[in-house]
Amino acid sequence: AGPFAGIFASLSGVATRGEVDELPAAANVVLVGEALMRAPDPASLVAELRGVAATTIDADQRKLCKVCGITTPDDATRACRAGADVIGVIAAPGSKRRVDGAGARAVVDAVRAFGERTSRWAPTSRASLDAWAALLRRDTSRGRPLVALVVQDQPLEDVVRLLDESGADVVQLH
Repeated sequence: AGPFAGIFASLSGVATRGEVDELPAAANVVLVGEALMRAPDPASLVAELRGVAATTIDADQRKLCKVCGITTPDDATRACRAGADVIGVIAAPGSKRRVDGAGARAVVDAVRAFGERTSRWAPTSRASLDAWAALLRRDTSRGRPLVALVVQDQPLEDVVRLLDESGADVVQLH
């Protein structure tokens, strides 16, 4: 455990369980985007990517599935129903999928209603990256997805304001 206190995410979109299995063991999260939108059965694809259908996947090593670029509450609810662990809303300027604070809040509210949560996710341990990742896996495995606010090269004051406006659970630096 070094000074890094975050989650290691593979940000190249994946489309199959085989691609997830080829990722380094340190990868805790995978990015899923276009493959999910094109899938004839999004729920089955998310289950496949999460390894839910496979009995050989250790729950402590389960890869988390993040569906990113969500812009509406309806799409957020669809991603939740499909089994996403983390819903990404993009607040980065220049992104074609960018939402403002109010748009992100609407997505957060939909995700919280789906997962029957009323407040931000608050990990109970920050002892190590592994402990934090285990809590993230445990808490999202109960059908209670989190919302990540995705930012890029934005001033800290803007990020804090967007986080406060949106109520997102975590911030992802892109």
